[in-house]
Amino acid sequence: MDDVSYSGEKKSFFRRFSKRSALIILILIIVLGLVGGVAYFATRETPGEEPKTIEIPDEETMEPEITEVPEEEDTTPTPAEGEIQREDISVSVQNGSGEEGVAGSAADTLRELGYDVVSTGNADNFEYENVTIQVKASQEDILPLLEEDLSESYTIGETSTDLPEDESFDALVIIGA
Repeated sequence: MDDVSYSGEKKSFFRRFSKRSALIILILIIVLGLVGGVAYFATRETPGEEPKTIEIPDEETMEPEITEVPEEEDTTPTPAEGEIQREDISVSVQNGSGEEGVAGSAADTLRELGYDVVSTGNADNFEYENVTIQVKASQEDILPLLEEDLSESYTIGETSTDLPEDESFDALVIIGA
């Protein structure tokens, strides 16, 4: 036999692959291992636990069960005829003290009581001493309710029914110092 010699440089198995290829193969092995592990643990049964069986009765043996449902009483209070509802009163709240956040705080109080607060802003000046309430003459029956609700948190000053009828709100509340 003839001796054949190879004079070229021998490359090891790992040198044939670039680092990038080796990294990709390693990632694939890890991913396959994770998927296999999840599949194994998801499908295996817990030792000592018996499978649960549910018996479904035949239609012939089933008897309908009659239960009496009590009628629910309507617990929602219905307003008396002509009673004023706060949610029907639209209010604009203005800051007449110059103190930041006063109108917003009063608006929050009125909203909690159920009023429809349509706007907040600054009054024509910041020299108001107490709370001033103006309502439309056609809405004069809401004035006592507003006074009562606001007097819990504020000192009421002037009240009037001279709010122009063409305003988009029913009442104007100006919060003074």
